[in-house]
Amino acid sequence: MSIQFVKAEVNGNDFIIIEDPPLTAQKVVKLSDRRTGIGADQIIVFSRRLVDHAYDVLFFNSDGSTADMCGNGLIALTQYFGDSHKKKYFVGNREYEGFIAKDGYCCIVSPRPVVIRKEKWGKFIDTGNKHIVCISNNPSVFSFHNEYNIHFVEKIDNNTLRVKTYERGAGFTPACGSGAIASAYAYGNPGGINHIIHENGGKSIVDLSNSNVAILRARASIVFNGECIVTG
Repeated sequence: MSIQFVKAEVNGNDFIIIEDPPLTAQKVVKLSDRRTGIGADQIIVFSRRLVDHAYDVLFFNSDGSTADMCGNGLIALTQYFGDSHKKKYFVGNREYEGFIAKDGYCCIVSPRPVVIRKEKWGKFIDTGNKHIVCISNNPSVFSFHNEYNIHFVEKIDNNTLRVKTYERGAGFTPACGSGAIASAYAYGNPGGINHIIHENGGKSIVDLSNSNVAILRARASIVFNGECIVTG
């Protein structure tokens, strides 16, 4: 099977972007392998709707499992299209908007996060993906790693956080967009405009000033494109 692809990255969080073809879990694992494949944290598969600039989007983790949503993946996809038109992305039963701002940042408008549960050591947050955001290093949190992305947060001030991420299905990654939103909502200023989220791979900005949505801003780049043959 021959596949046309684009490799993109957001703060070191890397993606393979593909239009339309069906992918088995085995193909996802092969493509994601950094030694024998292209290499990626996740694979993004999109299809075009009949309406202009509207897309259905699927996310696959490097272990072959599916992800409910990926903020940095939508940032990467917005950079992939690379024009001034606002995009509508349909991921499961949720709708997101993507656009490139005048300053070059890619922006994703996402439904506002919801707190599912609170513990002394952290908060469970739903951003379309499920996250656990920990203000302290609690090793027992890894018992949830098959269901949640896990984020360890160091609070610098109300608008600045340092975050380390373990993503379900991908392991430790340099960054996580929906995790940046969850972290800002859990331990930042809930009405703040510019939360600066520092991760191992770079910086994201989260705007929580609107009571209905969260806006994620980050820089993305297209690394290369090509064609590969994958079996399985």
